[in-house]
Amino acid sequence: MAHFCELDENNRVIRVLVVDNKDIKNEQGYEDEEIGKAYLQGMYGADTKWVQTSYNSEFRGGFAGIGNEWDGEFFVGVQPYPSWTLNWRGEWESPAGEAPDDGRLWFWDEENLKWEYERFTLGDSWTWDADTHKWVPPVPLPDDAGPEKDYQWDEENQEWVLPS
Repeated sequence: MAHFCELDENNRVIRVLVVDNKDIKNEQGYEDEEIGKAYLQGMYGADTKWVQTSYNSEFRGGFAGIGNEWDGEFFVGVQPYPSWTLNWRGEWESPAGEAPDDGRLWFWDEENLKWEYERFTLGDSWTWDADTHKWVPPVPLPDDAGPEKDYQWDEENQEWVLPS
């Protein structure tokens, strides 16, 4: 199966469709993107714009998703933070590189341009703040928290406690 995405006037992906391989083969029996585009334009209108994408991320920077932008070479996702830049593979990178891979939960701190790890075990009572991209406890962390006072969250009692 081949995958094609339809682009809007700003080259943003508005949908991704699956096309049977037999519908995109040329006279020699090889898959041909131009035949796929013509096939889809025949179904959805000559004014539609189509680009093939790879479900297995074998070309064009990965599988296109709705909202991705086609830059003529890659399908680019939405920029996660203002400080992040595109690398040569069409992927967003932080100015500090990738988050450490040490088993901890890391999040990007845009204000300080660095990776921070989540020091607490999150409970079901925590909520996600989409503006700050952080989990928020129902009760703020005490002001004196720090390396000497490493508070832990007690989900059952809904409070911060110091380990004994």
